[in-house]
Amino acid sequence: MTNHVRRSTDNPDRELMEVNTLLRMVIDENPNIILMKDWDGKFLLGNRALAALYGTTPEGLVGKDDGAFNPNAEQVAFYLQNVREVMSQGKTQVVMEESTDAATGETVCYQSIKIPLTTPDGKKQILVIANDVSELKRTQQKLEESERRLSYVLDATGEGIWDWSLVTGIVTHNKRWCQIAGLEDDYLQHPLQAFADLLHTDDKDQVMARLQTCLNGQGRYHSEHRMCLKNGQVVWVQDRGDVVERDASGHATRMVGSFVDISERKASELAAVQRELYLRATLDNLPFLFWLKDCESRFLAVNQVFAIACGRGSAAEVVGLTDLDVWPRELAERYRADDHAVMDSRAEKFLEEPVAGGDGGGWIETYKKPVIDAVGTLLGTVGFARDISQRKLMEKALQASEQRWELAMSGANDGIWDWNVQTGEVYFSKRWKSMLGYEEDEIGTRVEEWTERVHHDDLETTVAEIQRHLRGETDFYESEHRLRCKNGEYKWILDRGRAFIDAQGNALRMVGSHSDITERRTAQTREREHAEQLDAIFELSPDGFVTFDAERCVKYVSPAFTALTGLAERVVVGEDELSFSKRLAQACLPECGFAGVAELRASLDVGAPDKVKAVPRNVIELTHGRKRVLEVALRQSRSQSVSQILFLRDITHETEVERLKSEFLSTAAHELRTPMASIFGFAEVLLKQKVNAAERKEFLDIIYRQSGLMSSILNELLDLARIEARRGKDFVIEKIQVQSLVADVVSSFKLPDKRKAPLIEAPAEPWFAMVDRKKAQQAILNVLSNAYKYSGLNGLVRITITPAPRSVLVRVIDQGIGMTAEQAQRVGERFYRADTSGKVSGTGLGMSIVSEIMALHHGSLAIDSVPGQSTTVTLVFPLEPVA
Repeated sequence: MTNHVRRSTDNPDRELMEVNTLLRMVIDENPNIILMKDWDGKFLLGNRALAALYGTTPEGLVGKDDGAFNPNAEQVAFYLQNVREVMSQGKTQVVMEESTDAATGETVCYQSIKIPLTTPDGKKQILVIANDVSELKRTQQKLEESERRLSYVLDATGEGIWDWSLVTGIVTHNKRWCQIAGLEDDYLQHPLQAFADLLHTDDKDQVMARLQTCLNGQGRYHSEHRMCLKNGQVVWVQDRGDVVERDASGHATRMVGSFVDISERKASELAAVQRELYLRATLDNLPFLFWLKDCESRFLAVNQVFAIACGRGSAAEVVGLTDLDVWPRELAERYRADDHAVMDSRAEKFLEEPVAGGDGGGWIETYKKPVIDAVGTLLGTVGFARDISQRKLMEKALQASEQRWELAMSGANDGIWDWNVQTGEVYFSKRWKSMLGYEEDEIGTRVEEWTERVHHDDLETTVAEIQRHLRGETDFYESEHRLRCKNGEYKWILDRGRAFIDAQGNALRMVGSHSDITERRTAQTREREHAEQLDAIFELSPDGFVTFDAERCVKYVSPAFTALTGLAERVVVGEDELSFSKRLAQACLPECGFAGVAELRASLDVGAPDKVKAVPRNVIELTHGRKRVLEVALRQSRSQSVSQILFLRDITHETEVERLKSEFLSTAAHELRTPMASIFGFAEVLLKQKVNAAERKEFLDIIYRQSGLMSSILNELLDLARIEARRGKDFVIEKIQVQSLVADVVSSFKLPDKRKAPLIEAPAEPWFAMVDRKKAQQAILNVLSNAYKYSGLNGLVRITITPAPRSVLVRVIDQGIGMTAEQAQRVGERFYRADTSGKVSGTGLGMSIVSEIMALHHGSLAIDSVPGQSTTVTLVFPLEPVA
């Protein structure tokens, strides 16, 4: 490059000053931060963007380091260490870093390109170009949250799913629905009557009435009923659904829902109680912060991990307290606001939030969900949180399980009643009356003294039980119902008795007793609510886990484990740990397999006998279905019913993101290196050598063009990131005339010099498409710009608009250099350019943006090209909105 520079002898100092002024203008006008530092971290140069961040001027930066402006000592130390590492290694690096805005105190995220330099006298320097990517980072976080929620929905498809079109009368199901209903796959679609025919006779009217109530817009559909399978078996199912589409008149046109087999729950109350105890023992050993709150945000229960995190000695110390009692006020107010938002919306919530106390605090990943009983009453909230500050399992031991809920025992001090069936008179003992808060003379002898105090919801069933006994259908009468006390409150009563029947079968009298079972019923209600809350916890967890009994045989597997590994509960439950380990290992790739439960246990820390022990991370990769990478860990428990728990967490997305990020940084750095090298090279010539006016202009033009190219690459990368992150959420889809859309693009398009405007061929009648106006114009404009770039001065460019079934085709046809079939297939890849000669400017990102925009419109992009002749790019826009 030096050989081409002619030294000027007119006024070299003045020319050098002009060159410096122009170069300084180019650097200062750049929207990105540009700076140079020496080995000690002192600024040799800084543009206006950096000066604005630090609240000073470009001249005020020179000779000072970051510490003179940035109050964040940790950031300043990182800058100095990092630039020295880059200068020492002598290689360009792309670094993600943060800085503090001097004016606002706000933390700003930057993607910085750091290029090491060496002066002629051997001194080390560095050139830094930093781009503000704060919005991109926030967008990526929102994308990760969206993808995480999507994974929860997909995990939940283990239920039977149904989709009823009221327009066609056809109900569509998934295979699981058919399995539960005992039907072949031929019934994946069938009329509603086929479902009605499976309903138990006693339940059919109730089910159809609840469906109609939902169709009328009076609430969601929910039913627990029996279904009679073709093999004669009767199963109980929980069926839920709601109307998702209505026509302009408000009539329901589509309803979707799901149902699950609940036969076991209905069949055995004892099994439900045992399951609750088992699930609680498991929950107490989970490595999460877990809590239950009532509607006033008071803690009903927490686990020991939670208690340690908030600085308490045991879980019992937290029960009855609120967030204000255990957290700093700022955090507590935030947590309470989240609780109210969850309860008000009755929808689960996921967020990342700070936590204080414990071993120094950190950030946690939190899931919260409202707790609602079977009749829709809001009971409070339930949630759990996982530590994401270090991404490792908790090392603290879980303490002993919470105390069991005590059940009130009914005593022998019962109230006695004696009913003369013939006369209707009843004798009520003094204890019977005092049990309800009455004095002996305040209740008479009429049977109505009892019937008028029975709760209206219980009266019908209670009287029916008495009539059954009087008819001789039962040996004893027994009923649990509510009676109104003198103060207006209700008590639960266990009412038992027996009738005396004469030889003709007539009931003469009936004698019995009342026992106050209010405390027992209250305790049962609490147990049932706790069971429902625990079930909600396990349904909410995206992680899989397997528990082993005292003999180290598989006792229980969560639904998430089956969804992650494909190993069904019925297959692995009962297996010993060796057989289970072999089965899981067979489902893994050989190079990333499962070591085995025994091997994991052998690596536990034997130096902490009083702690719940955990092993470091172990990663496996499964062979079935799509690629799935899981993190596996083992925990041992002191519980008698649970000896150890195996945890599996899906980290596929994390590993894939790391791979894609590496590829992206490599490609972006390569693409930015070329214009940066030109900028630096010609800037060095202008700074260190004397050049004439023509050469100076030529070099500054090159610097200007290369700076523009670099800016274009960064802007288009950010545009792509925003489009991908928002996935069309910011699109405003509306019905727009395609002819008008194309005309607006052509009218705003700046034609290259000496080029003719494109010819537009469109039908006379207007055609409309469902598009976002700005994004659709951007896609057409990018394609039109390429058509002019890659065709000669005399090349004609045409735009045609052609109606097609359920779509409109917009074609841009040029007479340019064309492409091979292989090149056409790669159009849309980031940074790919069919023309490798460098004669045509561009970033290689324009068609990537077009491809993303068309995909989010549920449209498509097609390319037909002949090398050396022409290229036709077809954009397919939908006529109707796509759900």
